[in-house]
Parts: sequence; structure tokens; C-alpha cells
Amino acid sequence: MNDFLKKNITKDSSIVLVMPSYQESVRSLFVFHEDQAIGSKPPLGILSIATCLQSAGFSSVTIFDASLENLDARQTAARLARMRPDVVGFSVMTDVWYNVVQTCEFLKQSLPETLICLGGPQASIYPELSLAASCADMLVAGDGEFAFREALEKLMDGKPLANINGVFWKNSHGEIKAPSFGIAVMEDGNALPAPDRSLIDNDAYSSLLSGGKSTTMITSRGCPYRCVFCKLSLQKLSARSPELVADELEAIARAGFENVELYDDTFTWQRERVLKICEEIISRQIKLGWSVRARVDKVDYEMLKKMKEAGCRRIHFGVESGNDLVLKASQKGITKNQVRQAVQMARELKFEVLAYYLIGFLDESVNEMQETYRFAMELNTDYAAFAVLIPYPGTAIYQEALRRGIIPEDHWRTFTQHPVPDYTIPYLIENNMSRKTMQRFVNHSHFGFYWRPRRLLQEIKSVRSPRDFARKIGMGRKLLKNFTGTYSFRER
Repeated sequence: MNDFLKKNITKDSSIVLVMPSYQESVRSLFVFHEDQAIGSKPPLGILSIATCLQSAGFSSVTIFDASLENLDARQTAARLARMRPDVVGFSVMTDVWYNVVQTCEFLKQSLPETLICLGGPQASIYPELSLAASCADMLVAGDGEFAFREALEKLMDGKPLANINGVFWKNSHGEIKAPSFGIAVMEDGNALPAPDRSLIDNDAYSSLLSGGKSTTMITSRGCPYRCVFCKLSLQKLSARSPELVADELEAIARAGFENVELYDDTFTWQRERVLKICEEIISRQIKLGWSVRARVDKVDYEMLKKMKEAGCRRIHFGVESGNDLVLKASQKGITKNQVRQAVQMARELKFEVLAYYLIGFLDESVNEMQETYRFAMELNTDYAAFAVLIPYPGTAIYQEALRRGIIPEDHWRTFTQHPVPDYTIPYLIENNMSRKTMQRFVNHSHFGFYWRPRRLLQEIKSVRSPRDFARKIGMGRKLLKNFTGTYSFRER
């Protein structure tokens, strides 16, 4: 095996950071899985890592987003081989694990001396298994910016990689070496430089909900809450100061963007911070439209009014269920009345509201599922997204389903060790409802919500461009196709 620890790394080494495509990925249960549009958002994670490397003096850092062209593993590896990088880093979600493993194999055949590193959620959940199952040389679990940079700097100085938090590597015999602390943790969000968006082709990315030139941004990482369906317990909560947030928004506005989607897992978790960010935006007269993800129990009228004054146009609320018992079991920590109040306040202040709903919690019944649809119709938000809950590795609901035997085996562990293309998730939470029942419900819910005459008229009025019109027509056709291809969700 090639001993990458002896590789001559310098500040001028060519480093390529890769966002894999969703070719041959885990088959999702979303309505719009066909003709993937998942890759239309800027890859913020690797963009942040690239900027961090540049700020440390690494002069040749490139971002390659294979998802934009929907490249398969062989095509991605061929493109990388032509670039002839010294170091390649992959951002890996569980869904694209097979694609990444295959790409690494093809790349090693072409460029055996290239150092390959894995990062992202999959690497954080199964670090040693993931490294063992691939031909990658190194892996970073957790927040990758400083850990990856430190690893490269140690290689540059000819020093061993031991004791870098979150960094796993293979020695010359292929044996995996683990750090004493298995995950890299970002202690101070202010220590990171703002992402350098000139590293990507910003015109290649778009937003269906935001008009004009749009981008994405985060002001904090992690989440203080512990919903059973979320993997964020792996990430420490860290936030950037209101001043730095405003600095980045100012730079985004100067670059000609009209809208920015704040991708914080929960933007409104700290009230005073939100108000200070808004005050900075207002005092600097930053002209941007922006949207956030928020909790219904962490907003109030004064906060929302200040957000509106600062340019916030759309709020995404995780409603999840229309049944209070299901909400309690999900450890979401909210009630239906709190949802009603938050949506009503947002409506009074003329925000666009998108509500997310999940189906398939532990012990959820068909009647409780139907309550969710009725609740969505009652709220009548501007947008609604229904999805079947997928128990992913690293979530509390997956562990509980394994403990109770509802999911009989740790199939994600097996998939990590032996990835296959187009993996069909073998087990959901089906102790009370079948997979078909849940999928039919999701399809019928989308159709019922969006194919109302008043709703259709609203969508027509909101069209901003021919491209926007074409997208909405495409979405409508898929909704109709999914609806006509299934039976009533009342059937088991």
C-alpha cells in the first residue's frame, strides 16, 4: 500500500474538494427524487474548508461540484484525474456513500499517489468503518476546517498525524489509526473566515423559492434541541457574532446577490442574538431578502417584526405532525397551539411560510397521520412539504427502533461496509403503518395541498420568470404523476 504519510505536501500542492453527485445514491422516498435537483445549492461545507485552507496559505484549492452535472463515479474520477490533484477531499453524506467509494477506487487506479480524505456526516457517524470500506487514506470526523488543515500542515512538516481530534488515517500496512478524541469540534464559530464564494460558479446555483440571484449562508452550527429524527447531536453548537454575520451579508450584497437562504438548523434559538443581527442589518442598510429555518416555540411578535424590517421574507417551520402525542414522542418539544400561534404571527407580518411535515414516527397510527394532513390544510401555509421519516444512522429513532426490534438489523452499518448502488432502504418505522401507506399519504397530501384552484392561481401569480414557470410546471406534472400512480392512502 502507498504510504501517503511520506507524500511531499507543500503550500502549493493542488487540493480539490469534491461534492459528489446523487448518481446511484440511496433511493429516497421524496416525491421529487426523479431528475434530482438536490445539487442546486452551493456546497457550503467544502466552501468553508477551502476558504480556511486559503487563509492558511494553501495557494491551489479548487472546488469540484459533481452534483451540478449529475456525474457518476467513473465520470467524476475521470474529471479528477485530468485535474491531477495532490489531495482530494470528499464531502460524504450517507446517501452518496456508494458513489464516493466507487469514485475513490477509480481515482486510485488513475492517480495512486493522490492523497484521498473523507469528511461529512457519514464519516462522522462511522469513521473507522467508512475508512476501512474505502481506499481513502484519511478521514476527518466532525468539523473539518481546522482538523483537515492541521493534518496537511503536519504532513507538510513530515510529522505524524497522531492526536489530531477527529483525524483517522491508514498506515503503510493499511491499518487504521484512530485519534484519542474521535471527533473534531468547532469551539468558536468566529474563528472561521467567511466562505469565499468566488471559488464557485454562483450562477450555476439557484433557488426555486427565492427570486433573482440567490446564495446560501450559515450563521451558526449545531442545534440545542434533540429531536429523535435528527443527527445533530454529533455537532457542538457554535455561533458567529452578529457583527460577523452582518459583515458576510454585506459582502454577499456587494457581490450582486439579491437573496440569501440562511441554512442554520435553527436560526431563532437565541432571541437576543437574532435581534442584534437584525439591528446590524438595519443600521448598515443591507439590502437583501433572506429566509430562515425556525422553531415555532422560539419566535415572538417583536422578533418576527424586527426580522421583517431587516429583510427576512420567508420562514421555514418544522411542524412535523398534527398530533400532540406524536410531537411529544418525537421530542420536538412543541405543541399544535404553538404552531398555530407562530404561523398566525408570521401571516400577520406578511412572511411567506413553509411548513415541513414528517410521517412515520414510532407508534404513529393511520389516524394520527391523517391528523397531520388536516392540520396542514388548516394552517394553509404558503408552502408545505410532506416526507416519510427515514431513520438514518446516528439518530435516536434509529437506535430505539433497533432496540425494539422494529428495525431488525443495523442495516446502515452493513451498507457502510458493503455499499451497493441505488440502495433501497429496507426498513422504516412500520410497526403501525406500511411503507406503501406512508408513501401514498405523502403523494396524496402534496396533490391535495397544491392542486386546489385557489392554490393554483396563487402559484401562477407568483411566477417570476420563464425558468420559474418551467420549474413549477414540472413540479405540477410530478405531483399529478405521483397522485395518479397510487391508491388512497387509507389502504393498508
